[in-house]
Amino acid sequence: MIKKIIYFAGFFSSVFANSLDFYQAWSIVEANNHAIKAEQIAMQKTEKLKQANIMLYLPRIELTAGYAYLGSPVQLDLKSGLEALNSSLPYPLPPIPQITDRLTPLDLSNQHIMTASLKIIYPLYTGGATYAANRLGKLAFEDTQEALKLKKLSTFEQLANVYYGVLLNQEILKTLQDVEKGHKLHLENAQKLQKAGQIAKIETLSAQVAYDRAKNDTLKAQDSLEVSKLALQNLLSDFDQHYTLSSKLVISKHAKELILDPILKTTLDSYPALKSVDIKSKQAQELTKLERSKFLPTIALFGNYSYHDHNSILGKSLPSWFVGIGAKMTLLDNTGSYQKYQAGKVAQFEISERKKQAIKDISLLVEKTYKEAIQAKKLYFTLDSSIALAEENLKLQEKAFAQGMATSSQVIDARNLLSKAQIEQKSIAYKYILSVAKLMALSNSIYDFKLYQ
Repeated sequence: MIKKIIYFAGFFSSVFANSLDFYQAWSIVEANNHAIKAEQIAMQKTEKLKQANIMLYLPRIELTAGYAYLGSPVQLDLKSGLEALNSSLPYPLPPIPQITDRLTPLDLSNQHIMTASLKIIYPLYTGGATYAANRLGKLAFEDTQEALKLKKLSTFEQLANVYYGVLLNQEILKTLQDVEKGHKLHLENAQKLQKAGQIAKIETLSAQVAYDRAKNDTLKAQDSLEVSKLALQNLLSDFDQHYTLSSKLVISKHAKELILDPILKTTLDSYPALKSVDIKSKQAQELTKLERSKFLPTIALFGNYSYHDHNSILGKSLPSWFVGIGAKMTLLDNTGSYQKYQAGKVAQFEISERKKQAIKDISLLVEKTYKEAIQAKKLYFTLDSSIALAEENLKLQEKAFAQGMATSSQVIDARNLLSKAQIEQKSIAYKYILSVAKLMALSNSIYDFKLYQ
């Protein structure tokens, strides 16, 4: 008895462990999707580049060192110098052997030269280039953040399409299996009635054809379901687990009502694509400032400390350090900076027009999707009466056929009419859910998605 309890406990735990509702599926996709991971890595990259731009505010420090071996030492030959000076005079002086014979060459340095220097340059004013570069780094980082949000929202919408697509195919398969069972039962009843001589053979053949078609439709639905499951497994990046989807393809009468104005306002305020356009406008402004900085002077402090080989007269005569301030300004630039500056100004107008058009397009998309959702919700509930009527009609046709008052075709048509209404209602629920998912993605409100179901 205890073993049985343990067995059933393990069985039910495994069943529930593989149960997967929509938000659980979203958590898996958000953690495993490679496109989302790529955007996250891109954001990390731009964050490092942003940090690199901060270093522009710090001084640049360079350490250099060198060694050289001279072919001969640097010398000062006073005797040769005096002779050259004397020869250049208009009236040369007679040489004084007592003095000139004692003059020997003086070594200013030896043949081994070792040097090292520490150079520091600290920018005081760069014409705004440093600030513009840092602003561009921050804007690039913000742009990748919006790109990551946009990728998540589009992936959320894709998941809704695939996840509820599996549920729709399951419902269609279940309906068609019921239709197949019904046609099989009808065929068996027709064969009995034919044997009893109550109906003609053509009625049985009609039932047989309907049953064969139902089997083919069921096989097609099974194939469609398998394909949709593969698409879901691919999106989940998990081909080893087989999940049981626990969310429902229904619309509750108690679901929260969709209201256009708040959704549209939230979309225009927070949609990442519009945010990205704003960021590009700011980037164009900063690029314009960066080009303008090339026309302005740059001012910097500089300093240098040098080490020389002091075992020589020349080494001891050189200064060890110096400091100063310098300025640089380009008078003529052959890289087209002025034209680039003008292009930056024009780019701002271009982006402004693109933003206006993007607002129009997104507003139209929100309104269109909203109307599709509202219409689908209305149609969903109006089909309840059609399904009830089709169910009742099928019962009556089956009874009439059993009593010889209806043909086989009437029963088949009644059953097909019922399945058509049921599949249509599920398809409309699927269309409504996708419209809501799109609205929630556009308004960056994906966690409110369940409230509208």
